[in-house]
Amino acid sequence: MTTAGLCQKLTELELNNTHMNSYARILEQELISVKQLKSVANLETVLNISSETKHLKNELQLTNNQLQSIANDVNARKQDFIALFNKADMTDKTLDLALKTIETNISSLHWDVENTFNRSYLQLKSSMQVEHDFTRKLEKEIQVRDGRKYAFFASLSADKSNIARGTILVFGTVPLNVGGAYSAANGKFTCKEDGLYFFSWSTLSYPNKDFTSKLVVNGHDIVAVVVDNDLTKDALAGSNSAVVQLRQGESAWIEVLEGAYIEDEWLAAPVSAFTGFLIY
Repeated sequence: MTTAGLCQKLTELELNNTHMNSYARILEQELISVKQLKSVANLETVLNISSETKHLKNELQLTNNQLQSIANDVNARKQDFIALFNKADMTDKTLDLALKTIETNISSLHWDVENTFNRSYLQLKSSMQVEHDFTRKLEKEIQVRDGRKYAFFASLSADKSNIARGTILVFGTVPLNVGGAYSAANGKFTCKEDGLYFFSWSTLSYPNKDFTSKLVVNGHDIVAVVVDNDLTKDALAGSNSAVVQLRQGESAWIEVLEGAYIEDEWLAAPVSAFTGFLIY
């Protein structure tokens, strides 16, 4: 039964109890009046009234017991309602606290995310700037490197004979001279940039004529080409090459050791030639 139903039942029982109390008082007044009767004929009426009075008292007692039970039930329901209300109130407070905690956590998380994003963005921006600067520097170095290419190819302009020992062999025909480091005037390659260089040359001697030469770098003998042809009746060719380290201002050239005779071409093609280039 609900609390509202119990309250309605209690009201009905209280009203019934009030009516019964009024009726009991009326019977008691009648009983007093009956006791004053002198006639035996009315004795039976008195006894009936007395029995009815006891019955009413029993019913009144039963009603009071029911009222007390209902009152106890109402009180218990009241306590349950108070407990439920307190629990609900506590639940509301717990929910409020939980919501506040969630809001605090969300705010903290939002701050952490924003802070992490800003820090990551700055780091990424810094890294991109470093990469951009490095790329620009590399591009400039490549441009500088591309602007400093050195390579040449030179061949003899004419046959030469009886060249004195120690003479610089000048290759006067220069179809290729990237960077302008080779001089057709003196036969020297003058280094314009420090680096590793490759040099090669070839010579063709006349029958029964020797021609020996060497590569000289900054006054130091590097390697030689020996065409020992004094006992043969045919032209002989020889060649050699070297890789050397040069610094700016140093020179490389071909120097004669034995210069009996050297031819410039064979069947109209250059054959005695000097070439070189910058490796890196």
